Formats: sequence, structure tokens, C-alpha cells
Amino acid sequence: MARPRFRDAFLYLRGSDLSAAAALTTAGAAVGYFSALPGLRGRYTKLVAALGAHAGFWLCFQSSAGRLLGYKENEREVAMAHQVVAERERRAKVGLAAAAH
Repeated sequence: MARPRFRDAFLYLRGSDLSAAAALTTAGAAVGYFSALPGLRGRYTKLVAALGAHAGFWLCFQSSAGRLLGYKENEREVAMAHQVVAERERRAKVGLAAAAH
């Protein structure tokens, strides 16, 4: 089983992945704000929001890579991959035809 490249995992992101990352970032900011002492709220809010953004980033990667590996529903990604392969083949044929002249 081949591991998907980092770039490919982010090319095939879905809106649901990005919304989950945004939700983690927002939840982190809220937790940081309400759990900190009044004098430290600004620092804690930024820190925990950054941790939430980091977790959201890797959640996006994990979801996308799971689809590319076939662990999750991936019909959309398969169709997009077929289009990419067809485009590469078309470009290769055009390049070979131009090189033969």
C-alpha cells in the first residue's frame, strides 16, 4: 500500500475537512479564553487556539490521506484522479506528436 504524498493529501481536501479544522481552532480559542485567569486570557487564548489550529491541520491531512488510501468513501477522489491521469496522457501524446515532426 503506497502512502499518499503530502501535496496530494492537501490537493484533495474537502470542505468538511476545512470546516472541522476551523471548528477545532475556534473551540481552542474558546477553551483558552474561558479557562484562563483574567490576567492571562489573551496569552492562553492565542496558545490554545494555535494548538487547535495545529490539531485541525493534522485532522485535515488524516481525513484526506484516509480517503486516498481507500479507508473512507472516496468516489470523488477517484474521479478527480482519473481526470488528472487523462490530462497527463493527453499532454504526453501532444508532446510526442510535436517531437515527431
